[in-house]
Amino acid sequence: MTAIEGKMLTCDVCGKSIFLKFVGEKETDGGYTKWREYENADGWTSVHVGKIALGNVCPKCFELIEKSLTEIINGIRS
Repeated sequence: MTAIEGKMLTCDVCGKSIFLKFVGEKETDGGYTKWREYENADGWTSVHVGKIALGNVCPKCFELIEKSLTEIINGIRS
């Protein structure tokens, strides 16, 4: 049986998930500060608008959120 170390990233809007493989551990300060690095989650981001905060957002949901916000702001400006 093969095991792959990594972490699961889930969209806080639609629930879509992707698996990011562990690529290594990094360190600084002579080894005092360490962190783990994973594959890049291309297109995934966080969205914060005022009091509304969405943690992880997939590319498709981000596109829909961006389009909706643009339409709302343009409506307010009119």
